[in-house]
Amino acid sequence: MHALFYLENEDLSETQIKNIVQASKVLESPFGYRTSGIEGSKYGKSDYSLQIWPFEQAIIHAGAKKFRLKEVEEVSSRVSEFLDSYPELFIIDENSLVKEGNDPQLWTVAAYKYFSKV
Repeated sequence: MHALFYLENEDLSETQIKNIVQASKVLESPFGYRTSGIEGSKYGKSDYSLQIWPFEQAIIHAGAKKFRLKEVEEVSSRVSEFLDSYPELFIIDENSLVKEGNDPQLWTVAAYKYFSKV
């Protein structure tokens, strides 16, 4: 999803954009986009399919704005409600988030600043 940040509108056709948005549905969560839709793939101690990285949500959001993808903007901005500190990432545990990794993490501070301005 964050690849949209690095592309320009003329780089993708309407069909490609629609396909990207449709394929992203499996990554949606109440907290933003998960890293993977495939359960069981590990990074450290946690499953990729349960990870929410705040900095990645900011990059996804900025790319979605460029392509005028309001739904993608909404999903990626969900993480901003949980940025009362600056953890490296969150792990989805039932219906809540658990902080993991370095705290504070500079790129999460940057994500917080980004979301506070948009």
